[in-house]
Amino acid sequence: MNIIIDFSKCSFLDKKVSGVPLFLRFFLALSADNTGKIITVNAKQEYLKIAAGHKKVNLKIENYTDIKMALEKIKGPSAVFTKDIVFYPGLIKELKQAQENVLISNTGIFILSENARQSINNHNDLEQKCSTVIDIKSVVYPIETEKDIKTTEKKMLKGLRTPGDTLVSRLMNRRISIWVTSKIMGTGITPNMITTFNFILGIAGVLCLWFVPGYMKTVLAGTFIQLSSILDGCDGEIARLKYQGSKFGAKFDDFSDEITNFLFYTSAALYTAFFWIKLPTTYPINLPGAQTVYCLSSYPWVVTLTKVFAITGAIVFTLGQIISIWLRPKLGITNVKDQVFYFEKQSENWGKNPLHWFVTLGKHLIRNDFLALLAFVAGIFHYYWLGPYIIIMFGTAYFVTIFLEAIHYLKNRKKSM
Repeated sequence: MNIIIDFSKCSFLDKKVSGVPLFLRFFLALSADNTGKIITVNAKQEYLKIAAGHKKVNLKIENYTDIKMALEKIKGPSAVFTKDIVFYPGLIKELKQAQENVLISNTGIFILSENARQSINNHNDLEQKCSTVIDIKSVVYPIETEKDIKTTEKKMLKGLRTPGDTLVSRLMNRRISIWVTSKIMGTGITPNMITTFNFILGIAGVLCLWFVPGYMKTVLAGTFIQLSSILDGCDGEIARLKYQGSKFGAKFDDFSDEITNFLFYTSAALYTAFFWIKLPTTYPINLPGAQTVYCLSSYPWVVTLTKVFAITGAIVFTLGQIISIWLRPKLGITNVKDQVFYFEKQSENWGKNPLHWFVTLGKHLIRNDFLALLAFVAGIFHYYWLGPYIIIMFGTAYFVTIFLEAIHYLKNRKKSM
């Protein structure tokens, strides 16, 4: 199908929608749809120059001075865009399947057959040939006034929510990250800048655990890791809004999240076990009827057990991370959030295999947003002494599931050899 964009009928092409000029949104969305070649009518040379220099625009663009000339240069059915609209990748596929000689409702998109194309001289002819109006499933936002731009931006921001959002994300993190995204989408801030900033926040949380004295140690550490978790959604949101996503950016985001989580939670456990537990005022316990205030550090077996838990938890967590890094490329998984274990794919295991239920629940609990919120709350209420016990529980569960997945992969590979 031929794609023709008649810019002579558009009034808001220079206006930015979610940080991207509307004319550039046409080119970016069509490039993401792998359209290949398009024809423009009355496009400014500035538009064509910007499109040619944009690394995300992979279109061959031919520009003509009127609609009749553009239609004469092509053969076959055509889709003619005549209004300011915002649309997403996937629209062209649906247009190819639509009936011919129709107008797509509220979009200004005309679908022309080959025969009808040959008799079009102006826009009046377009409207006469395409008098039938139909609806489509693809999301298209028409821009007819300045107010429509604001309305469209709000709808685009709302559409950033994903089905994979956890309960913590839906109720808190995503709400805050979308608000932050709405404030920075008009700036030059890129997704990789946000990822780098989030990584620095996470490292700041780790440093607070080791070097900040007193009560503020856990408060600042928990606050930094929670901020990093909340803003972690902004890089992906900006990437989707402004077509700035990349394979490197996705891997960088995944890598920084894993490194931050590993350093923070192992640091919390190890610091508690080897330094904090020794403090004489650590964890006072008032036993009923007793005249003495006891501390956990008063019990050697507690100190020893805490150290064992911390070291073991850190080791199994590290081994799990190493196996995961080795395994994911072999399974074609680019993002750790997309990890689906083999027994989860087998629906008949539900109810028969308790591990299925356990892992499904654990994947929700071990997600970055939940653990960051837990670290934040624990920091305020001074409960980081639970770190060794939490890391032994989550670290062991993580290692076991990743190890089982690796064994399953190796068995399948051996059978296929």
